[in-house]
Amino acid sequence: MKKMMISVFLAAWMLSSCSKTAIPTFSDTKSLANAIYEESGFDMSAVYAEDFQSTSAFAFGISMTDYENAAKNGVVLRPSIDDKGQTLYVFEMKSAADARRLAEKISKGYEWAPCDNAEKLTIACAEEYLMLFKSTKEEVEDAVTSFRRLSGGGLAFRKDLSNVG
Repeated sequence: MKKMMISVFLAAWMLSSCSKTAIPTFSDTKSLANAIYEESGFDMSAVYAEDFQSTSAFAFGISMTDYENAAKNGVVLRPSIDDKGQTLYVFEMKSAADARRLAEKISKGYEWAPCDNAEKLTIACAEEYLMLFKSTKEEVEDAVTSFRRLSGGGLAFRKDLSNVG
């Protein structure tokens, strides 16, 4: 009877751990951003990356202090020539709680720029990684699917915003 209970417990534990695995460690946010682009099948030939500076935090409706208190680093990837508003932001936060808190704050305060061609923006986080991706609806779904797969299958937060401007 005792062996059977242990077997049932182990089976239940194994099944529950199948739904979400630990997020892999990436050497930096640029390597995660590149992996998201590559897994999504996006053309990487004309994409450039730049480090995200805290002075740009206002673009997400957050203060420099909010960003600096929560983030370790961030990167922005975007095509050199684009008519879809495609932009990928990937941040490594100090903790999973910081990632979720900042994701929630951004999702409440984000305002679309009048000249932004993107149809959709998704804000998502998994563990200490926070991703914001905007583009066409289809490309956003591809990027979110890639981020989910790369982060071990689970997202702690996801919010979709549509550009109605």
